[in-house]
Amino acid sequence: GVPIGRLVLDRNDERIHLVDMALMPGARGQGTGGAILRMLQQLAGDSALLVTLRVNVANTGARQLYRRHGFATHESNAVQESMHWCALDKASAAAAAA
Repeated sequence: GVPIGRLVLDRNDERIHLVDMALMPGARGQGTGGAILRMLQQLAGDSALLVTLRVNVANTGARQLYRRHGFATHESNAVQESMHWCALDKASAAAAAA
C-alpha cells in the first residue's frame, strides 16, 4: 500500500495521547481521520482509558473533526487547545438521557 499519513500515540495505564495525526492532502475528507478516532475510542473504551490530544487553535478542520467525535476542550490558550474524550463521559450522558 501507499502511505497516506502518520499516526503517533503515547499510551500509559490512564490514557492514550494522540501525539500527531497527519494525513496527506489526497487522504483528507474521505473519513480516514474519523475512522482513526473511532478506533482509538474503541481501544480506549475497552481499556477504560482517556483519549487526550492537543491541537493548534488555527487548525479549524482538525478541531471540528475532534468535536464531531465527542472530544471536549479541557484547556486552551492562544496557541493550542487540549482536548479529551472519555468513554465514561459518554456512558454517563447516555444514562442521563434515558
